Amino acid sequence: MHPIERLRYVARAGEIDAAELCVEAAYALSGLTHDPRALVQSCRRLLEFHPDCGPLWWVCAHMLEASDLRLCANELVTQLEGDASGEELFALPATDAVIVAQCSRQIVRALCERLDIGVRLVGRPNMVRSYLRYFSDSIVGAQGFLVDEIDEALDRASAVVVEVLAAGEGKYLFDEVGRALVEQARKSEIAIYLLAGVGRILPPELFHVMCARQTRSLKNDVEWSTEQDDRQRAGLPPLGGEHSDQDGSNDKGQLVVGDFPHLLITERGVRTPAVVFHDNRAVSHQRCPVPSELLVPFGVAG
Repeated sequence: MHPIERLRYVARAGEIDAAELCVEAAYALSGLTHDPRALVQSCRRLLEFHPDCGPLWWVCAHMLEASDLRLCANELVTQLEGDASGEELFALPATDAVIVAQCSRQIVRALCERLDIGVRLVGRPNMVRSYLRYFSDSIVGAQGFLVDEIDEALDRASAVVVEVLAAGEGKYLFDEVGRALVEQARKSEIAIYLLAGVGRILPPELFHVMCARQTRSLKNDVEWSTEQDDRQRAGLPPLGGEHSDQDGSNDKGQLVVGDFPHLLITERGVRTPAVVFHDNRAVSHQRCPVPSELLVPFGVAG
C-alpha cells in the first residue's frame, strides 16, 4: 500500500486504541523518507483527525525531527508496544479496596489480573459491555456503570483510576468519561491515580498547542450542532459524519487543571506531578522534541 493511502486509512480510523493508532501512523509516516513536505502535511492531517490523541502528537513530533524515519519509527513502536505503565498499575500495593476505573484497555488489562480488589468500570454502554468481557474468566469481581451512575460507582470506593489523553505543565486532558470521574472523585475526596503511558506526557509548548486545538474542535462541534438544529426545524434530514457516535456523546478532549492530590502512573513508575513536570529534563518525563511545524496554526479536518 502506498504511504499516502495508508495514512488516509490511519487518519480516518474510528474508535481505536491510541497505541495501535500510533503504531500504524509511525510505520506509515516512515514511508515518506524522500518527501519532507509530504511528511509535514501528513503529520498535520493526522492531528486534524485525532487532535486529542497525546501519543500521536508525540509520534509526529519525533518523526518531524528524525534524520532516519524508518529507524525512528521502529524505536517509537518499540516504546509504544513495550509500555510498562499498565504493569506499574498492576504492581500497586495489595489491598482489599474497591477500585473505580475508566474503561481503558491498559487499565482493564492490569486490573483483571489483580485478585485482591473489586473493580467498577465506568464508561459508555458499548465500552462497558466490551471491557467487562475481560473479567469473564477472572475471579475478580467486576461491575459496570454508565456515566450518569458515577455517584453509585463511587460509593465506598477506595480509589479512582483514569487514563489521561495527554498531560503537561500540571494540567491533564481527559475524554468525557475521564473528566466526569475525576471531577466527582475530587468532590468525594477519593484518591485519584492517573495512568499516563508512553507518549502522553508532553512538553509545555506542544501541550499548549494541543489544548488550543481542543477548544477549536469543540467550537466546531457547537456550530455543527446548531446547523443540525436548523435542519431539523426546516424538516431536512440530519447531517452525517464523524461528529457523533452511536451513543450520541461528545468525546473531545477536556482540560482539567491538576490542583488535586493524585499520583501519576507512568512507564517509569509511580510519580508525583512535581517529579514528572520538573524543569530539569533529567528529572522529568518530558522526553519529546518540539518541532516548529506543529506550533503554527493549521487547518481543521472537514
